[in-house]
Amino acid sequence: MSKQTHTCKVYMVRHGERIDETRQADEWFKNNMKRWFDPPLTERGKAQARAAAEKLITHFESLDSVPFDRVYASPLLRTMQTADQIAQHLSLPIEAVPGIATCTSNFKKHGARRQPLLSYSEIIAHIDSEVNEFDHTYKYDFHNTLELIAQQEILSNSESTEHNILVVTHREGQRDTSHVAKDYFVATPYCGIALFDFTCSVYTGKSKSGKIEKGVWSLIHKPNSFENHLQSK
Repeated sequence: MSKQTHTCKVYMVRHGERIDETRQADEWFKNNMKRWFDPPLTERGKAQARAAAEKLITHFESLDSVPFDRVYASPLLRTMQTADQIAQHLSLPIEAVPGIATCTSNFKKHGARRQPLLSYSEIIAHIDSEVNEFDHTYKYDFHNTLELIAQQEILSNSESTEHNILVVTHREGQRDTSHVAKDYFVATPYCGIALFDFTCSVYTGKSKSGKIEKGVWSLIHKPNSFENHLQSK
């Protein structure tokens, strides 16, 4: 039996500008009290998402394409619309993951009862990208959900020791992960990209084949430093 160390790079994008944080907020709230917690993007927010996709293309300019096979996203409207713009730009499908939405302040305060997810039919009415139907159950919290996605990516291609995933989340998701990485940051601009490493060991051999040790998170780039990194290229 032996074990091999794997690193999964997690590119974590915050959603774009949301309408309830603009001058249009009062008018929007008047007409959307039922889902007051789930605002859409503004047109500026959609443009920010497309710009984030361009930044990822620039970051991976030495490769033929970006090294992702999908965009993982919180199934709330602002994150799905952000993922849609990015997915279209990068020619990727979207995978909606309820656990990514558990990082929001609304969920932390009120739980699932006060944060019902969009139905599959509601999602496809708002986006153009390919997205599969999904289990609407909040099975895991944000951090455990991220680890499971990273582990699945590692196990699906265990011959490689380097892996990449792209996640569209909320400001709290970026901050919470920086806290776990013990390198906390607060500034989370719209569509800012934070880069984290998730490093773990995978066992090979008959007795423990495929078993993964608990991973370690580390912060590679805060959203602002990711931007500076691109400018220096």
